[in-house]
Amino acid sequence: MKVKVLPWMLAFETLLLAAFTAMMFATVPAADADDWGAILAGAFGAMAMGAQSALVRLLMRGIPQTNIMTGNMTQLGIETTELIIAWRRHVRDRDDLSNEREFFAVRSRLLVALSIATGFVLGAAAGAVGYAKAGLAGIPLAVLIVALLAVWALVRERRA
Repeated sequence: MKVKVLPWMLAFETLLLAAFTAMMFATVPAADADDWGAILAGAFGAMAMGAQSALVRLLMRGIPQTNIMTGNMTQLGIETTELIIAWRRHVRDRDDLSNEREFFAVRSRLLVALSIATGFVLGAAAGAVGYAKAGLAGIPLAVLIVALLAVWALVRERRA
């Protein structure tokens, strides 16, 4: 039986986020820039981001990066421009099936890029509101969300 890596990588990211959360609660407020607790918390946060980045690049090919928004916004602009060009070709020559296929392919890519950008904006807004209302007490919610994604991925891959 082939081991499915996605649930395990999500679980690993969850553990890193949990360590980050624990260190944040243990070290708040940081005494100064040399506070080892705060430095360690930052290291666990960076490791979680790295795990998430590797997860998307290696296990979710074809999906835009979820933690590099500059590239995603650039891709959104490119896909929008390509959609307009493909749409114009399709309107000019409706009998050419290759124009129609190109239009639908570009539209599909645009929807993926748009969903990532929308998710990022909504997530950032929710995180900002959550932090403003709950402070550090809201951090465990992020850990719970990633843990639920890990469970969902495990259940989904066991059914496949």
